[in-house]
Amino acid sequence: MHRRHIGILLLLVWILFISSCGENQKLTPPIGDDTELLFGTDTTLDIVTWNLKLFPLDVNTVSLLSEIIPQIKADVIAFQEIMDYTQFQALAERIPYYQAWIYNATSSYRLAYLYDTRTVTVNDEYTIFNGQSNPFPRPPYVLDITFANQDYFIINNHFKALGDNYIDTSDPWDEEMRRLDASTKLDQYIRENLNEERVVDGS
Repeated sequence: MHRRHIGILLLLVWILFISSCGENQKLTPPIGDDTELLFGTDTTLDIVTWNLKLFPLDVNTVSLLSEIIPQIKADVIAFQEIMDYTQFQALAERIPYYQAWIYNATSSYRLAYLYDTRTVTVNDEYTIFNGQSNPFPRPPYVLDITFANQDYFIINNHFKALGDNYIDTSDPWDEEMRRLDASTKLDQYIRENLNEERVVDGS
């Protein structure tokens, strides 16, 4: 099985910057050519997963993200908690070379992608486990891409949150049990459907 986690960047600093309860602030000092934050490289497939927390969280969110995302230089960014479809499309339009995919499996808390059209070709996009809301409050969102003449399948997830850090196997609606069930089903799906493929599965 070519199940690889390739270049996934858990940009905790940026996530806290956008999704914290406090007020967003401008980058200080400003990012210039001599202090550029280099995350991605020209030779690797760089993928980020980012929960934006009720996007757009405030009136500055789109503007701030349009400044941050080009600095990350990721080939694909998988997003969670997209509340406003139109504003996410507006974000994509503000970032040169990036295009958006947003799914319609739910009317809120959507999953979405931005990808760099210079390095990535999207072959297909689809959801799996539709209607199985116990393990998957949001159906996983698959992006089938080609990068450097190799095909990859990215699975964007947003599992059930909260809980008490205890897996109650007798309660199918226990938060931890739902996450365990989701992980088990995803693993089985990949083994049965994408066993020979390069798969990146993240949430």
